[in-house]
Amino acid sequence: MDLEKFRLIGDPPADAVVEVIQRDMPELWASDKWKNFSRNNQKPDDTWPKELIRFINQNEVLPEDSLPKRLKRTQEFFSKHQPLILLCLGLYSLPYCYAAANGAKVLYHSKRLREAPGKRLTETASFVLDVSEPGAFDANGKGLRSILKVRLMHALTRSYIKNQPFWQNDWGLPINQEDMAGTNLAFSLIVLRGLRKLGVDVKGAESKDFLQYWNLIGHLLGIEKELLKGNVKEALLLEKHIAKRHFVSSNEGIELTASLRKHIENEMRNSAIHLPVSALMAYLLGSEISKMLDIETTPFDKVVAKSFVSLSKIQLLIGRDFQWQRQEIDRVNL
Repeated sequence: MDLEKFRLIGDPPADAVVEVIQRDMPELWASDKWKNFSRNNQKPDDTWPKELIRFINQNEVLPEDSLPKRLKRTQEFFSKHQPLILLCLGLYSLPYCYAAANGAKVLYHSKRLREAPGKRLTETASFVLDVSEPGAFDANGKGLRSILKVRLMHALTRSYIKNQPFWQNDWGLPINQEDMAGTNLAFSLIVLRGLRKLGVDVKGAESKDFLQYWNLIGHLLGIEKELLKGNVKEALLLEKHIAKRHFVSSNEGIELTASLRKHIENEMRNSAIHLPVSALMAYLLGSEISKMLDIETTPFDKVVAKSFVSLSKIQLLIGRDFQWQRQEIDRVNL
């Protein structure tokens, strides 16, 4: 597959809508009506630009192959493994994305990940919960609305970053199709890989359901069909292709990872949860990517990480929850 062409493509429908909003109603983003526009059954405000209303009505229709039973199975799988899935997202998926040097430049220069990693983590967790929990796509769910807001946020960020003097055209378009596909794989394929590393016996049918569920999310986020792979083998080939093209050590990736680690470690000091953050990151990412991201661990940290993994596997065997799993998750409206 020729991935280079996808680096020059953003999300034309969303980009066009954001251009209109920025021109005619830039105050929309900070308005209470937009912030509280969070449930799937809420109707757009008739004072909003007609282009935005049309975009919402046209792009919040589930594809015909989105079988309710398949959606329900994946939502139940998420609920069953939610603590470990969120752990994988924070300690595996996010730093995994930072290893892609050009994509990391967008995240770095958007500043939110460096200057407010806690807020970004909360937003990421809220998004994943909104789109994954039971009833996410029902009338009173939040899945469609959260996807809409993230899609438009991507378009807004793309518009801002591409016009900055530091941005170089040979990096591709900010938040381009290839980078969005890679991120979608980080939230699906990489999560499945992380769950297995932590001792979860993920069945073949569960893997397929999980990938196709995130393909649905990717479709609603504006990712082109060609980049959404329907089975684990195809997804794995695409993930390896993207990694080979883009994974290299960069100052941006190292700083983003350090900021993420520091925030999580600080949170650990103020709570009952005490995870070996760097060591678990290194365990999940593997030595090659850990080296790219300058993740260093002591022999003692590695022992603690191995102990945690062992406890996780025991917990799965006996069906009991450890204290770290019972923490409340902060939620925000995106």
